[in-house]
Amino acid sequence: STPTPPPPMLRSLVGSEMCIRDSNITNDLLALAELEEKEKLDLEREYAYSNIIEIAKYSIEILKIHSEKKKIRIKTNFSSDEISIKCLSSEIEKIFINLLQNAINYSPENDEIIIKITKESSNLIIEIIDNGPGVNTIDKEYIFNRFYTADKNRSYSSLGGTGLGLSIVKHAANLHSGKVELIDTTKGATFRVTIPQIN
Repeated sequence: STPTPPPPMLRSLVGSEMCIRDSNITNDLLALAELEEKEKLDLEREYAYSNIIEIAKYSIEILKIHSEKKKIRIKTNFSSDEISIKCLSSEIEKIFINLLQNAINYSPENDEIIIKITKESSNLIIEIIDNGPGVNTIDKEYIFNRFYTADKNRSYSSLGGTGLGLSIVKHAANLHSGKVELIDTTKGATFRVTIPQIN
């Protein structure tokens, strides 16, 4: 027998969700392409002192609706109320947004995420810590690749992401001569971004 088509309202909702997802992927691809182009240029003269703590707080506020939807608490551990470095603030914001979004997507409901920001010697250290399923050793090598998901049972779109977030973080860190790494932990995932101070 011919299957019954979904009602118009459901078709409309599904269509809208697909449009939003496709739009998000397009936006992230454009952001990634822009970062890759910036990496080829000498942009140090465009760097300006920015308070990283304020960028972190702003990023938390942007994602508040997503964290509250899963009843996730975002706790902060800042070594100071003001940690300023010379940087491209819009790209530092991309680091926070994408790491936080990743942590929210993989965290269980009614859980918490911790953001730690410190300045060690001449380095800015950002850590995003969650209690999600973590990443196994095999996947660690590939998680910063485009469209890679460590959970083979779920696509990046089903998690609410585009599969490009960690790649964007890697390139944003590279732009500041920094790096992002996944730290070995017994539970969850801890992503650490290290950015040297630009004199």
